[in-house]
Amino acid sequence: MGVVTLDRNISSFELSDNTVDPSGSSYLLISFGQNESETHARALLADAMNHGPVQWLTFASFSPVSRRPIEGAIRSCRNGVRIAIIGNQFDVLQCAALARSLGALENEIRKLITQSSDLPIYCAHCRQTSRVVGTPGSVVVCSACARSVEIHAHFSESKGCFLASDARARTLP
Repeated sequence: MGVVTLDRNISSFELSDNTVDPSGSSYLLISFGQNESETHARALLADAMNHGPVQWLTFASFSPVSRRPIEGAIRSCRNGVRIAIIGNQFDVLQCAALARSLGALENEIRKLITQSSDLPIYCAHCRQTSRVVGTPGSVVVCSACARSVEIHAHFSESKGCFLASDARARTLP
């Protein structure tokens, strides 16, 4: 069974196995959704338990409600932790950005995307992050300000989302 992991440019994916970094001193698994996400999380859990202490948090989606316990778990992590984040693209990218903002290093975080149709965008106009269905180059409606925005290929690791701006901006005089 393969897992989809994000590469640096986010637009392409590669398959890897359901194993954890055995050099970790402890493991934090954060999964979103059910079915495929839960299957991958259980496989990683079984592997991680062979290497050290494991904490598994599971949520329906990344939201302000799930953010609090995730923050608490990440803040309690110590040197050597390995964090695996499993789920839909929006949830994983937002959670990984949160982990980085709390001090996790990129080599401590493993992102496992089970579904890539939802995308986090940062609207340059209302400065809100929204969940949309689309890809870079698509025009979507920002759920926060209702403006038609184009999703740009620019991805911000710190915000965990793609930049989006007014779709008509290129045609304005």
